[in-house]
Amino acid sequence: MRKLIVLANTLLKEDRVWTPTPPLPDGKIRPHVVTTFAAHSNVEDKPHPAAKRLLRVFKRDMVALERNGVTGIWYVQSMHVKNGLFLAPHNEANADARARDKADPFRFWQIGAGPMLKAGIRRVHVDEMGRVRDPGPPS
Repeated sequence: MRKLIVLANTLLKEDRVWTPTPPLPDGKIRPHVVTTFAAHSNVEDKPHPAAKRLLRVFKRDMVALERNGVTGIWYVQSMHVKNGLFLAPHNEANADARARDKADPFRFWQIGAGPMLKAGIRRVHVDEMGRVRDPGPPS
């Protein structure tokens, strides 16, 4: 019974899934945000018939990408179609409240689809012990 409540709660909140689509015939990359329900359905909503998924990121996922020549682990706080992903360093606590506080200098890192792919973004997995499983940059 508990799983059903959590699932219903997740669907009612309409969590989002952010996926940058591959270059279209005009060479541009377009982000594609769908609800969690639509992401788990069998119907694939493609902006172009030849489009393939480059990345699939959910809210609260951990991602690794290069910033200023250093690989960092980031937490996906939120996502928007036009603004891209809003990321917080994985070791920052209470990031949402801190970002809203005007007195605190902490802010989310906002990154769009193009710069994100250039930075070599990839989804990483962190287990309960804090071990990071990183597949490495895409080739």
